[in-house]
Amino acid sequence: MDEIYDVLKSRDVSEEVIQRLEKDKIDSSVLLLMTDEQLKDYLPSYGDRLAFLGYCRRRENDPAGRKSKLFDR
Repeated sequence: MDEIYDVLKSRDVSEEVIQRLEKDKIDSSVLLLMTDEQLKDYLPSYGDRLAFLGYCRRRENDPAGRKSKLFDR
């Protein structure tokens, strides 16, 4: 899960926003269920939302990523 927060840090998203996402348990699987309006509450920048969604979708569709998620569980 730290990987998705590293993506946000690389886009200069504030630490407060990242901590709020962690506190509310927003991870890649939850994020894919959220609407743009819901995500806007966390990430006001449209570009950050697109980058975050793109990363989560790639991660979700990556067979190696799915295996590692199973091992994590």
